[in-house]
Parts: sequence; structure tokens; C-alpha cells
Amino acid sequence: MADAIHGNTEVGATKADLIAAVVQRELIEASKLAGRVTDWSFLAQPGLKTIEVPKAGSFTAVDRVEGAVGDATVLTFSNDVMALDYNGYIAWIVDYMSAVQSRVDVQMDLAARAARAHAFSLETQIVARLESAGGATTTAGVITYAICLQMRKIFLDREGNLGQATLLVGTDSEALLLNIDEFKRAEIYGSAVIPSGVIGRIHGMDVVVSTKVAADRFYLFDKDAIGFGMQAAPSYSEQGANEYGSKAVRAVLDQIFGTWAGFLGQKGAAAGVSALIIKDNN
Repeated sequence: MADAIHGNTEVGATKADLIAAVVQRELIEASKLAGRVTDWSFLAQPGLKTIEVPKAGSFTAVDRVEGAVGDATVLTFSNDVMALDYNGYIAWIVDYMSAVQSRVDVQMDLAARAARAHAFSLETQIVARLESAGGATTTAGVITYAICLQMRKIFLDREGNLGQATLLVGTDSEALLLNIDEFKRAEIYGSAVIPSGVIGRIHGMDVVVSTKVAADRFYLFDKDAIGFGMQAAPSYSEQGANEYGSKAVRAVLDQIFGTWAGFLGQKGAAAGVSALIIKDNN
């Protein structure tokens, strides 16, 4: 491990801590979607291959007549199962000559790059879940203002929460949106572009662009309808690789997680389709 390579257990441990901090920072900064879906990681305990995501029905208020006994509702709880089946793995070699002759800290730089790749991997899996669990709009074609309104209506009719809604688009759809007058106007566009990927708002919906969304694909979803569980957060380790030099190392960064979609088959949605994930009809 790092201790044997560097010859000093205190320095080795400090180096590992610094790399772990870099990894966490890069993961947070690189992922545009992790904060826009529900994180169920606290349920992903060691020894499990799945986790059970709790769900319940909803209450309905009634107009109780004065002097009459009000009926009590028994709310039924059940669980959705999330498989922890994605084992993300990245390994690389730090050649001794490259490390010595580089003006940057090669180990830190490569660990940061690997962390960004893991963040993109999580984002890719979330998008894949949106695609598999989303219900299509009635209108096909590239994104338009009319389609945005249609998706919004379906979402609201199914009691989606606009306060935590995201309209996710790819770079092709972003270019089309930025040429729609209703979206460009300051009173509709909202704030300027910010690093989190939000390119604006349209009728209460945050619009987010991701390079992981394929061409002619776009999604409107409620944060409660899509989530992930991280059973093993990205973990870094290294060992000697003296075939590449006396102080060369082989490093690994891996993680274990799963994704999940909820509200399947509810509020008029077909079986296996989430009521609160609306997608294109392409």
C-alpha cells in the first residue's frame, strides 16, 4: 500500500486523506444530477445486495359534518426494491518517471480525473433509469415550447411538485431552447447560467443540461420519483507497481451503487412507468 511505497506511515496516511478529499470534491462538483434526485444511501447497509425504498399511499381530506364521527384512514406502507448492482471500477498506473518529471502531482491529478469519471458514471445510470421508467408525451419531435407545456400539464395533473421538478435536456435540446423567444426572455429565463448546469427556468421548472442525455431525448421529473443508493462511496487504494519503476504505483478508485424509480403504475401511468417521470416521444 501507500505506506510501503513512501516509506513513512504518517506521510502515506496523509497522502491518502488528501486524495480522498480531492475525490469527494470532484464528485460533488462534477455531478449535475446527484443533488436533483433522492439519495437513499443511508439504507444501503453492508451485506445487502438490494435496499427497500419505503413508499406509502396518501391521505384525502373530507368535509366532516358537525356532530358526525369522522372516518379514520389506514395508510398502507410498502417497499420498492433497488438493486445495488453497479460496481464502478477505474484502475491506472502512475509511472515513476512520469511522476518524477511532471510539474504537477500526478497521483492527485489522476485521482481527480477518475473521480469525475465516476460522477459521470452515476449521471449516466440516472439518465438510463429516467429513460426506462419514463412515460412518453403524446407529441414526437425535437423539444419545443408546446412540448414543454404538454409535459408540464401531465406532470401537474399527476400532482407533481414543481418546486422540485427538473427538465433535463441534452446539448442539442439546449441549443433549441435557447432559440425559443419564451425561454430567452428575462422574465421567463430567470438567472444567468450557473456551474450546476441549470441554464434557466421555464414556468417554474428548472432546466438542466447534461452531456449524458442522448440527442432528441429530454425528461421532466420530480425529485421524489428517481433516486440512487451508494452502498460503497468511491474508495481509493494503491499498491506498488515496480515493473514501471521503483516507486511506481497501481491505483484503484471504485464504488458500488444502484438507481431506482418510484410511483410506478400510479395516477394513470402504465405498469412499470413512473407517474412523475415524463419523457420525449422519440
